[in-house]
Amino acid sequence: NIVSINARSCEFKEVDSQTANAFLVKNHLQGSGKTSKYRGALFYKGEIVQLMTLSSNFKRTKDELHLDRFCTALNTRVRGGFSKLLSKSLTYAKESNYTKIISFCDLRYSQGKVYESNGFNLVSESLSWGWTNLKNVYHRLTFHKNKEGYDSGFYKIYDAGQRKYELTI
Repeated sequence: NIVSINARSCEFKEVDSQTANAFLVKNHLQGSGKTSKYRGALFYKGEIVQLMTLSSNFKRTKDELHLDRFCTALNTRVRGGFSKLLSKSLTYAKESNYTKIISFCDLRYSQGKVYESNGFNLVSESLSWGWTNLKNVYHRLTFHKNKEGYDSGFYKIYDAGQRKYELTI
């Protein structure tokens, strides 16, 4: 049974990393992710129903943020939630002198339409893969070189791929 909520009925709040991580572990397919700089949440009747986190990677560039996680509570739909959270994120990004937001869409779960309808541009699409020991699947960066993976008895498995999106601020 899916609960539908309108974003305008929700209250926006920034949350601490502990609160965000607990919500993500419970509700996101990939768990909590990286340590985020910004964590915006929508609350409905005092409970978090949706969350967006942003982080930066100063090793690559100082002017871009990465939308690392966007997550809705299980069995819940928040109409307009992505747009509302993105709007608040853009305010943070502008105040912090970032010039773009980057995000990746895992094509196993989504086609990226939410990005396109919110002003993001498609930058690239690529095949994605992971490692398996025929019991578990591991992230592709588990091994720094293919040889390490193969030498450790693992096999490469390919999935549906990913798309990279970018929003210029």
